[in-house]
Amino acid sequence: MTWRAASTTVDSFLDSTKQLLMMPCAALFPGFSQSWCADVARDLGKDVEFTMHGVEIELDRRILAQIRDPLVHLLRNAIDHGIGTPDERKAAGKPPRASLTLSVSPGRCGHG
Repeated sequence: MTWRAASTTVDSFLDSTKQLLMMPCAALFPGFSQSWCADVARDLGKDVEFTMHGVEIELDRRILAQIRDPLVHLLRNAIDHGIGTPDERKAAGKPPRASLTLSVSPGRCGHG
């Protein structure tokens, strides 16, 4: 096998492996929807509009599995501790309905 043929084979293998490991963030977030957020907010006496951006970005499925539970915790805490009730928000001159956005964006690994 020539170097070029070996390189092509390795590249093909790496691409196949990447396709197996990578998945869009949307696969992690089906439970994170406006209705999920509305249910959590209602239980806490809050009114929240939840939006997501960048969920088409692909990540390693193992990483997605690892961040799911901490993300649920962060979103619940944002609603519970970071957002007032509609009356508190009105008194502060804010709209009664809060806005909560989850954004996924491509980043750098910090290399170069």
